[in-house]
Amino acid sequence: MTVSDISHLIISHYHPDHMGIAQDLVDLGIRLVVLDKQKDYLHQSDAIFEKEKNQTFKPIVDELTLVISIRNSRDFLAGLGIDGEILWTPGHTKDSISLVLDSGHAFVGDLYPLDQVPLFKDATIIKS
Repeated sequence: MTVSDISHLIISHYHPDHMGIAQDLVDLGIRLVVLDKQKDYLHQSDAIFEKEKNQTFKPIVDELTLVISIRNSRDFLAGLGIDGEILWTPGHTKDSISLVLDSGHAFVGDLYPLDQVPLFKDATIIKS
């Protein structure tokens, strides 16, 4: 597999360690898919990279993104040959999403250990 085999990129949440090379991948021809629940968070890490004087980081170019609704994620994925849906799973961050396949497999960005969830006493984390 090569980069040219990848058509779309979905990012679980927009923390620096999850999205740092997103624009580089877009520049290589990969389409960045942004969920409606995430669009207000695309640039939350820009200041961190700027503060660190990271010379290689490229901010996401909003006009090159494909924004889709969480509600329409199943149809979008079906068009790519993927049986599943994208769920909004706030808890770690307000923009966290998870990809859940009909096979039962799930792809998440960061997940608190289940036994630690009650320690946070946070209804959003518990619900997610």
